[in-house]
Amino acid sequence: MVLDLHATPLIQTRMNNAHNLFEQLFVLMMLGDDRVIAETYIYGDCQYRRDDTPKPL
Repeated sequence: MVLDLHATPLIQTRMNNAHNLFEQLFVLMMLGDDRVIAETYIYGDCQYRRDDTPKPL
């Protein structure tokens, strides 16, 4: 899995104040959801890639 450590503005703000790996993992555990997952690989093949194009309103 490839994680986006700046998936939301709140996560990005908190990550900017995280000083070590343990604090970063804590942020992901508390604030992370499906938006954090950028890509998923199975046996080396990319099975999911988040589409970053803006959705029309």
